[in-house]
Amino acid sequence: MFFIPAEGGRSNPDMFLLMFHELYVHLFFRQETFKRRRCSMLKDFFEVRLRISGLLLSLLVLFPSFSYALEEGGYVCREENGAVNETWNFLKHFSYDQYYWAVPEVFTSWDATYVDNMDTAFFSGHGGNFLITTLRNCCDPVNFAGGSVSLGDLDLEFLTIDACSVVPSPIERADWSSGWWDVFHGLHQVLSFRTTGWYDGRVEDQYAKNLLSGQKYIDAWFNAANSVRSGTYPGYCAVIWAYPQDGYTGTGNDTYYSQASDPPYNLGIMAITYQY
Repeated sequence: MFFIPAEGGRSNPDMFLLMFHELYVHLFFRQETFKRRRCSMLKDFFEVRLRISGLLLSLLVLFPSFSYALEEGGYVCREENGAVNETWNFLKHFSYDQYYWAVPEVFTSWDATYVDNMDTAFFSGHGGNFLITTLRNCCDPVNFAGGSVSLGDLDLEFLTIDACSVVPSPIERADWSSGWWDVFHGLHQVLSFRTTGWYDGRVEDQYAKNLLSGQKYIDAWFNAANSVRSGTYPGYCAVIWAYPQDGYTGTGNDTYYSQASDPPYNLGIMAITYQY
């Protein structure tokens, strides 16, 4: 990944406790027609929850420059200055709750304290299909297809993975949904790249601004990449989300300020929206 410096970067996370047009394609996949396949490691890897019983509220929101009532967390691939820059350029727009160096456990065995304890989580680093590394471009991987990552069963709605090729589209592989069935247990969306993604803090800065302006998560992510686009740079984005099913409305229209209720724990249909 290529690093482009951006103004306002923060030196380090908090202490470690532990076409170029906007052309989108929407696909959905029914789990029952899919034989799951486990993948090995890759070669080179708001819901403002207004839980007010019996009351329907209509809110007129003046969008602030900083967030409110939500929990955001940032997790940074260790020994990657570009990842620090990208994560901070996103988090600085929010009154964030967590900003840590990443280790696999924040996504797996410690997720209830870290990633799954947030509403919106952001990771920057290296990746491959269904997989990220939390140390440089080599080590301490998290394999989303391996059954050890279950998100949304506590709190998490949106996971942005700012890393290469983590969410393959049908262009890259026919089994594009295979790595995500065990991950989506109430999770609304995973937003990432389907191709090589480049270190560029301007994308993350614009992504946060787009969210706070009220854009849908999907549009905010795609528009941020397009704001600096030159040909295939900075990469083509892809988003996995919970498709409407059995009376459930789906999460494709979710924004930072308004989301659908949580999807079924055992998701029956998922969708992908991607750029090309």
